[in-house]
Amino acid sequence: MTRGVDDLLADLAEAVDAAAELVRLGKERWAAERPLRLAGEAVIGRLGDIATKLPGELTGAAAAIPLRGMPH
Repeated sequence: MTRGVDDLLADLAEAVDAAAELVRLGKERWAAERPLRLAGEAVIGRLGDIATKLPGELTGAAAAIPLRGMPH
């Protein structure tokens, strides 16, 4: 079953919220608690999975964003 763009964007928003929750817990807890690191890996995987399902007209617009120059 193919999911619609609205469903994918809702899934994406949910995964981004989960990532934000993990970040709010802080680096110290991240370093100390293995389950948080595993949860982070799962969220990143989910974000990637959703991104591969988005249509080209959405992802093509992001190609113009110069990500290589952004600080990390």
